[in-house]
Amino acid sequence: MPNAWRLGWPKAASNDFNPNDPADWFRKRAEGGAMMPSSFPSPEEARLEARTKATSILSNYHLLGQILDRHEAAIRKRWLKRTKKQQILILLQAWPNMAPSHRPDSEALGREKSAPRPKGVTIFRDWFLWPAVTLEDLSWKRNSSEYPTTVALAIERQYCAQIAFDCKKMRSIIGAKRAEAEDHIRSLREDPSYFADTIIESSEHRPERLPDTNGEDHPFGPKVTQNHAMFWERVIAVETANSYGSLINRNIIEKQLKVLQTFQEKYISVLSPTKTLPREYLYALLAYRDMLTEAQDPVKISRFGFSDLLDQLEHLIIDDPSLKVWLSAKVTRLISDFGTIAQLSDELENYHPWATGMQYESEKVHEQLEKQVLSRISARQVIDSNMKYASTGLGVLGAPVASSRDKHKRFYYPSENRRTEENHEAMRQAEAELDAFWAKFDLKYKYKVGKTINEIVEGFLFENRDLKRTPEWVESTTLVTKKSKKEALEKSFSRFDLDTNDSTSSKVATSTREKIKTKGQAKTLQADPAELEPQPVQEDTQPRFSVDQRFLKVFKTIFFTPNQTDTPGEIPWADFLHAMDKTGFRIEKLYGSVWHFEPTKLDVERDINFHEPHPHSKIPYKIARRMGRRLARAYGWHVGMFALR
Repeated sequence: MPNAWRLGWPKAASNDFNPNDPADWFRKRAEGGAMMPSSFPSPEEARLEARTKATSILSNYHLLGQILDRHEAAIRKRWLKRTKKQQILILLQAWPNMAPSHRPDSEALGREKSAPRPKGVTIFRDWFLWPAVTLEDLSWKRNSSEYPTTVALAIERQYCAQIAFDCKKMRSIIGAKRAEAEDHIRSLREDPSYFADTIIESSEHRPERLPDTNGEDHPFGPKVTQNHAMFWERVIAVETANSYGSLINRNIIEKQLKVLQTFQEKYISVLSPTKTLPREYLYALLAYRDMLTEAQDPVKISRFGFSDLLDQLEHLIIDDPSLKVWLSAKVTRLISDFGTIAQLSDELENYHPWATGMQYESEKVHEQLEKQVLSRISARQVIDSNMKYASTGLGVLGAPVASSRDKHKRFYYPSENRRTEENHEAMRQAEAELDAFWAKFDLKYKYKVGKTINEIVEGFLFENRDLKRTPEWVESTTLVTKKSKKEALEKSFSRFDLDTNDSTSSKVATSTREKIKTKGQAKTLQADPAELEPQPVQEDTQPRFSVDQRFLKVFKTIFFTPNQTDTPGEIPWADFLHAMDKTGFRIEKLYGSVWHFEPTKLDVERDINFHEPHPHSKIPYKIARRMGRRLARAYGWHVGMFALR
């Protein structure tokens, strides 16, 4: 048992197993927390018991199937009529002493940590044997949320037959995360307020923010004047490396899933549970497995399971929503990232019957797999190893908070305020400051490496020339009378034919139930963060959505036109979800704060993720504006596509 030490057993003598006395091997490890088997049958006794139980299981399985074929509708209807308390009483009558809570094996481990097992014998044996048979899970109200959640689906999956490894779904999940990482990097370079918010948030999670043991400021903290720039250099280096590293990791995984999907389609006619996998398909699965586990702690993962740890955390928050206040927005996003990897890993670990042998197969080709994974992440290694040099000396240019010697507030970007000449020029100044920072950063990186950091990530990022910038102030755009403002508004919407009497099919508002053609239009329109005039619209290539007043307000806020005199308020998160639902997206709540939006009635293949606001479920205008830019880049959406029903 070469990996026995991972379970908390002694490293020494893992090869001292005596097949003639297996009990002795376990007794020696009972003091270290190993669980003693309930018995030690001989090989023949084990085979006989296995055959007997297999026959019994299959017999009862077929009997239950026949019962459900006849009475499932009645059983389901009666069960749903029962209150949760009544359901629990019924369950306890059928199964006395059933485990009370979700993941009872994890709870048992926690209890036994303070009260170790006597001689390796646990008092929670049934909890470990039947982790899916619990009062909480079997009385779970599946309709408690309007949209499916990963937690609810994970509970239901415990009682469902395992389906094949779903490459397409996994690609959509990681593809949305990759696009999210790319949008994040673009926003860091394009939006001064986003850059400042991100760097400040990252700095608040640094250990230098904490006082030392004497209650004094950290010697390299932001409050120490002489080290002010050095602190921000560290923050910028870590945040930039993490941002580009996440993009590289997600891109690698997405590409590997594409390879796996190709092999699945190639071998679909020969895949059988009774046969081994084709060699090249198996090797691709093993490489994918190594990519997912490359950054995980093997001891903790072996003991609890990555997805189980996150599942437990998610349940704690569901059971006690007040715990959310103890999690920052950054931490909830990290949980979302971990949850994505856990979901991908869990899908592979349940690819039976082949998943059980993957550890063994992986050890046989360990060196080849390691070389392949290292070659894939070489770009990340180049970025990490040169980040310190590139960020050194940029603490002043990139610090969003000025030192005590510098009274100027960098990256002040009042995009959410009413447009005045003063605010307009402040936005232009902030954009110039951000451009100066990244120009210096790219120059240093290219001097050291020979390429800019964007060129290192294989060129699938945008070019800096694509960034949107605020044009010069034009006085006439603000000095308008009420009449001229009304005329300007009517003119800006006239090209959408909202009030036309022409009833040709090309001008009828498209129902959200129809298949809406938007493929290839993602780049035709992009939301300018500070644009004063609406962009020209190609009305013959864009869909039209008829929505009610509530949802029209959502999209008017997301795609707010800066030359309007009023400033929109916050958007309730529930309204945003409903609006996206009405425009043809399937919505699923994943781990942490992330929500996954999959287009089902739109002719596009790209999914998109958005994070729920934290800790309050209302979207500030500044965040809504960023969401609008992402929708514009992904699908070519703009305010003129939405009309009142």
